[in-house]
Amino acid sequence: MARNKFPEETVKRILDVAEELFMTRGYERTTMADIVDGLGGLTKGAVYHHFKSKEDIFEAVFERANRPVIERIERIMDDRTLTGHQKLLALDAASSDGPSAEMWRAMRLSADPVRHARILAREYADVIETAHRYIEPVIREGIADGSIACAHPREAAEAMMLLSNLWVVPLFCPLTEEAEYGRRVEVFMDITRMLGIDLSALSSLEDARMWGEDGTPSVHAPAGEGPDGRGSAPAGEQPAAPDGCRTEKKPEVG
Repeated sequence: MARNKFPEETVKRILDVAEELFMTRGYERTTMADIVDGLGGLTKGAVYHHFKSKEDIFEAVFERANRPVIERIERIMDDRTLTGHQKLLALDAASSDGPSAEMWRAMRLSADPVRHARILAREYADVIETAHRYIEPVIREGIADGSIACAHPREAAEAMMLLSNLWVVPLFCPLTEEAEYGRRVEVFMDITRMLGIDLSALSSLEDARMWGEDGTPSVHAPAGEGPDGRGSAPAGEQPAAPDGCRTEKKPEVG
């Protein structure tokens, strides 16, 4: 077999086709065969040489889309003109402006966390890594410059990231009413204040980001699926939230 002289171009083609299919058909309705068919001559073996599963492709699509966000975050981390608290707010704004949330909605993954246990586990690992790599150092900077008063910066960073990404944002725990999201945000703010970190100025947790102009949730179980991803909710009803609420995304500070 001839060796592929341009593996980067092959990977780019695979990700381009997969992203288009995920965004138009949805992740659930896209198969590896669909991706191969869309590549116009690339063999199934060539695709599996670079990616072992659809989940691997999904993760690579998000990683590629978020590269500009990571670059912006690194610049914020290096900015010596900002206090630790200002950096926290800037990190939140950078991640909130990224494409992850909109891509996740468009790809319409099932709201059942068990159905996508690997994706959820990867999200958990990414959240913890982000807490240690970015949030903890910024909290420590804030402690040093007096803008943050926190006794346990590492644990506070972990708690903030887990709560904001895997509980407050309702991608794996669909909202059934607007007040429910407001209560989550209120509890999150109470907890972070008790940790010595004031996040009241965060933009990522505003109600408008979760609710459309018609009052329906922007993040919910995909149309045609109940909360378990296997059936439709009764007509005119919002799907009930699954047990063990969990969620996604690319890490937001709050």
